[in-house]
Amino acid sequence: MNQVADALSADFVKRGWALQVQGESSRAEILKKHKKLVDQQKTSILFGTGSFSEGLDLPGELLENLVITKIPFGVPTSPVEQAHSEYIEKKGGNPFMQITVPDASKKLIQSVGRLLRKERDSGRVTILDRRLITKRYGQALIDSLPPFKRKIEY
Repeated sequence: MNQVADALSADFVKRGWALQVQGESSRAEILKKHKKLVDQQKTSILFGTGSFSEGLDLPGELLENLVITKIPFGVPTSPVEQAHSEYIEKKGGNPFMQITVPDASKKLIQSVGRLLRKERDSGRVTILDRRLITKRYGQALIDSLPPFKRKIEY
């Protein structure tokens, strides 16, 4: 994320766009500055990772374009998650399809929900992860999203 922000920064400055990057200051400060710039009819761009999609309320013009770089798959790291995966495998199941994909679906829905907070909100969601169209679980993830107009390009 920081490498992309650094690569785009000079171009954004030339265009008069403000760039706020998660980690450069507190979340509250970043959002306050973003709101102030948008209220002044200026272009403000936020760069943040997965945690930025949790508990974030940016209605209307505060968020009009959302770019999701990858499907938010978790990694089972806790002993409870690992035991659950092992249990499913022993029963002949597929922990990836039964745990990992549904969890990623919930996180993806939550991220997309940042864009559409109120009935009048509109915008564009761009998901850059090709696995949505190249893997068998991709369609299930797409189908789990809210029913809006879709355009799939690859």
